[in-house]
Amino acid sequence: MPTPDERTKLARDADLIGAHRMQVKPDLLRPADGLLTRPYLSAGAGTTYPDLTDWDAVWAGAAYLIDGDPEPLRDSLLNLIEHISPDGKGQRRIGRDRYSAPPYQVRPFLATGAFVLSRETNSIDWLGSDGLERIESYLDYRHIHQLGRDGLLTWTHVDEGFADNATANWAWEPNAVQAVDLNAQMVLEHTAFAWLAERAGDHGRVRRHRALAQRLTASIGRVLWDGEDDYYYSLYIPPLRRDESHPIRSVHASNLWPLWLGLVPEDRAQRVIERYVLAPEHLWSDYGIRSLSRSDVHYSNAVNGLAMPMGHGPWQGPAGETATCSNWQGPIWALHSYFAAHYLSRYGYRDHAWTVAERILAVHANALDEHGALFENFSAESGEGLAARGIGSWGLMLPQLVTDLEHGADWWLRDLDLPTPSGDLR
Repeated sequence: MPTPDERTKLARDADLIGAHRMQVKPDLLRPADGLLTRPYLSAGAGTTYPDLTDWDAVWAGAAYLIDGDPEPLRDSLLNLIEHISPDGKGQRRIGRDRYSAPPYQVRPFLATGAFVLSRETNSIDWLGSDGLERIESYLDYRHIHQLGRDGLLTWTHVDEGFADNATANWAWEPNAVQAVDLNAQMVLEHTAFAWLAERAGDHGRVRRHRALAQRLTASIGRVLWDGEDDYYYSLYIPPLRRDESHPIRSVHASNLWPLWLGLVPEDRAQRVIERYVLAPEHLWSDYGIRSLSRSDVHYSNAVNGLAMPMGHGPWQGPAGETATCSNWQGPIWALHSYFAAHYLSRYGYRDHAWTVAERILAVHANALDEHGALFENFSAESGEGLAARGIGSWGLMLPQLVTDLEHGADWWLRDLDLPTPSGDLR
């Protein structure tokens, strides 16, 4: 537990970030324009971030929801839901006159955003007459178009996920990676949708989506766990489908989503945590949780561009030695540390959970002190702000982490009936 001096510093950092999110709110909240028929939250201030970006809008919107203002999240969600086509295809980024990433499906946090808004406002009426159906069609789209092997789902493309072209899921071909993060996120999405369906009195949908969540949980535990390495790995599907899938052996923080959701048996969780999360040679840093193991050949804290793996004709398979250009090759991100603090607390490592919270709030507060702005990620070796100065999404939720640890709760997951951990072996 934090000492009194540490608690004072933690409270100061949380207050500073909280004040910043109120200060930047007028810049983040954009008026309705063109394709965006309602006001919406952009990913950052200024002209660099003109679009509605799904994931960023939900996280920033949740922060303002906690502050007592549900409208930014509600309007952003309704914009995203409005652009789900009849076949269930949604949009990751929406601009005033175009879709910025049309091949990609809206990222799997839409039902979760709808759930927290409905829970906090005690109403699903804001979804209107067809909102529930549209969200369900978006969930079904992945099962229809992105089903791999063993009941697991695939990313259309590595950049479709929230971790851009992270080495955990980077393959040159489309629909070739049965990803740990995607499948865990879809467990959360189906569970959140079941909560919404229950409030609508649709018990058939409740049963269906709980069953889908449980099925994915079992497949994650049975197929994606590597008992020798004590880690969850995404699986690459070779182009010749008669060839066996094989793991992409990247010790990446994106693969720890199942721990945050409590989908992992305690013995496995402890093995992952002690072997990798708490190990300085892997994910443990003085500034938070590294996005990639420090021992990985791809580890780097450079401010890299985002290369696009697709379109490199003759190459196939996981990126391997060629993957040297990603913002997720080592830097600290608010999201990974936020989740880590929660799963460390969940599995009995409360002192370490507080340490992660102190460190990740400190690097964000230092950025505000020195630059008057947040960064999207930070060096795992120095705490220096790296990419996307002026970002306004995930970091805005960090003060809630302090409240959650104090009360032994998790704001995002409260009231959700997530599946029980699955320990099925391969």
